[in-house]
Amino acid sequence: MSKSGSSFRIFPAVSIWVAALALSAAIGMYTPQSLAASCPAAPTVMRAGSAFMAAAHSGTLASFSSALAQHTDVRGAALFALGQYRSELPPARQREYLTGAQSYIARFLMQHAGPFRESRNLVIESCRGNLVETSLDGRSRMLWRLSGGRVKDVQVSGVWLAIELRSKFGGILRQHRGNIDALLDYLAR
Repeated sequence: MSKSGSSFRIFPAVSIWVAALALSAAIGMYTPQSLAASCPAAPTVMRAGSAFMAAAHSGTLASFSSALAQHTDVRGAALFALGQYRSELPPARQREYLTGAQSYIARFLMQHAGPFRESRNLVIESCRGNLVETSLDGRSRMLWRLSGGRVKDVQVSGVWLAIELRSKFGGILRQHRGNIDALLDYLAR
């Protein structure tokens, strides 16, 4: 048998072994912990996630409101939620609206905090620019949209929070023919 013939028989076994080892190393390199380390937005998401888990465990509206104020762009989300009615908000009433919107979002999050309450570990699953996918203890996947070191929006169960707010607030405004007072009254309740 020639040297090339015997090398040929040994080489496939070695190459399969080397390929398997390389694949194992590659898979090991992309664990959630290393994803968090290679994702520039990970610290922001981890701080926000920890704050919302702590709020869920405390179960108070004040803790959710505090987490929102510290980690999210409430103003951006609230103004986005007005959609076509944004021009109807008088500048003199903007603070009132933003306060009401933050309270509404905090109540909404408190009512839907089950996954955060039942979890202890937020895991970075993927990172693509300003979008970070996480899971809570390996389940309950969420997609976080970030900008300027703050959470702009979050998607849970396929629903973006800002879109949900726009739908809710827009529905109230449509029902009252664009009367911003109706929305402000609703948010004050």
